Amino acid sequence: MIVGEGDARPELEAAIAALPDPRWVVVTGRRMDVPRLIHAFDVFALSSRTEGLPLVVPEAMAAGLPIVTTNVGGLPGVVDDQLTGLVVPVDEAAMAAALATLEGNRGRARAMGAAARRVALDRFSSERMVDAYLGLYDQAVGQARR
Repeated sequence: MIVGEGDARPELEAAIAALPDPRWVVVTGRRMDVPRLIHAFDVFALSSRTEGLPLVVPEAMAAGLPIVTTNVGGLPGVVDDQLTGLVVPVDEAAMAAALATLEGNRGRARAMGAAARRVALDRFSSERMVDAYLGLYDQAVGQARR
């Protein structure tokens, strides 16, 4: 399943049509309900050339998916390379190799997914974020009283 939209869509559709069995590839286009779709995935891949920190990555991690992503923006700070997923350069061959690695070792992929879930719940849960905000407020109040 390929989710998203962009200028390369015609080339993408041509590449899919050239596959030996293109029926296994679904291109959804832009979707606003990606968290509902994530549970059907075996791995979550993000091949961005530039990126900040898209929320869909911690959401995919919380769903227990191993992540394969490019080494751009805030992504290397979220995905722990070799633990919760694979972080690769912006390079088609590197992305393909990382995906093939996880396809060839499903046990490793499941272990990365389990680690990704633990990390996501520890770092990105709403409870964790509330605690962090309360800590910041306490710090600000303490500084204001000085």
